[in-house]
Amino acid sequence: MNPEDMENKWKELDFRLSSLEAERQKTIDMLKMNKLKSAQQQLADQYRRFSLIGPILGLSVVLGQSRFLSLGALILIAAYFCIAGAMDAYLCHGIKSIDLGEMGVEEVAAKARRYKRIHHYCQVVLIAMCIPVLICMFSAFPETYYRWGMIAGIGVGLAVGLSIYLKMMRNYKDMID
Repeated sequence: MNPEDMENKWKELDFRLSSLEAERQKTIDMLKMNKLKSAQQQLADQYRRFSLIGPILGLSVVLGQSRFLSLGALILIAAYFCIAGAMDAYLCHGIKSIDLGEMGVEEVAAKARRYKRIHHYCQVVLIAMCIPVLICMFSAFPETYYRWGMIAGIGVGLAVGLSIYLKMMRNYKDMID
């Protein structure tokens, strides 16, 4: 191969890389303009919503049930929802820190796996914390219809939570694959 052929090949490769870079930048710009919503953005949005809803829900439960529950139960409920909100805020920040434009595929996948694992750790902690909260609620309301209402609420919450969990795991899978 003579120097002229090498130069032509080099220019051809440079042109291909430039066009791929332009195409990649166009896709990133579309993502930034919210014309496309990536799995990363969907996860960050869900975590952001949950980080705001958790403390608000906790405060409303504490204010609404302050006549019926002991101070210890109110503190436990407030702590539960505030910790849930803080965990979601941490995960939101972590997911947003993944830069799809600058990081390599392996680095994006590694960070997504890390935050998926942290998500599961947070769930284990919150499920363990939820048991005392439910026990406090059940003991504070001995009437049968209150308890059936709580059981129905738990059932609906589990169904909705499972649906959201599966959607989030699909988004993590999209980021990892």
